Amino acid sequence: MSLHILQLVNRLSDLKLKARTGWNMTFEPGDRYKTRCVPEAESVADHTYALAMHAFLVAIELGLDVEKAVTMALIHDAPESITGDGVTATLSPEERELALKDKKTIECAAARELFLPHGKLGQRCYELWLEYEAQECEEARIVFQLDKFECAAQAVVYAKQGHRLDPIEFIDYAAGHITHPLIASMLDELRKEWTS
Repeated sequence: MSLHILQLVNRLSDLKLKARTGWNMTFEPGDRYKTRCVPEAESVADHTYALAMHAFLVAIELGLDVEKAVTMALIHDAPESITGDGVTATLSPEERELALKDKKTIECAAARELFLPHGKLGQRCYELWLEYEAQECEEARIVFQLDKFECAAQAVVYAKQGHRLDPIEFIDYAAGHITHPLIASMLDELRKEWTS
């Protein structure tokens, strides 16, 4: 049992070494996105921690299952310990649809490889990851929306530090995925913070 815990934590610790790739991208002039440059950008683990904190606080506020929400936040990107962080938001709608199908297939295989060798513990993690991916419970839907919000919030932090990126791109992208009134209100406050 203890070996399963150590092995799984060691695999998940690789997220500390996986950069979030969307912070450093070059686009053609006239593209709908602006070039982004954030040297030493956050890791997937940094993002996961921030998302887990958001999930913890929002789940309490909404009276949701806090443990489930936080656990989903902690494992939502776990397969990226194997696959790395892939960005699809910048692709054309047709390319994005194909890339997302491929990404889901690859991440599902990575989740099985990551979790299933670790007995009941791994099985439970895999089931929670699948439940998050299915988006059928309120905790999963909230964590998904907070994932988008957290990225927008980090963009504002980076822009305030003087890094080259446009937080409004991230805020607008998040707005297209956020439906819960509390998270929408948080995003509105973030937009006001940046534009005022």
